[in-house]
Amino acid sequence: MFANFTEETCTGTGATLALAGATSGNIQFSKSFADGDLVSYALEDSAGIILVAGIGTYVAATDDITRNDTWSWNGTVVDKN
Repeated sequence: MFANFTEETCTGTGATLALAGATSGNIQFSKSFADGDLVSYALEDSAGIILVAGIGTYVAATDDITRNDTWSWNGTVVDKN
């Protein structure tokens, strides 16, 4: 579920996070996880306002994560699912 030094940029809409490559000094999810593995994630939108965390499923065929948010912050309110 956790993998040290695994971090990527991503884009996303709805329940899918499309992984877009490792950040500097880190490695890709595909190097740390197999298809169907549960992965923890923490996200910040490009404006730095919305924060989201959860446990999703890594999908190797499309190199993405299916989201299952457990915590979010919209700049005003925390939502704990």
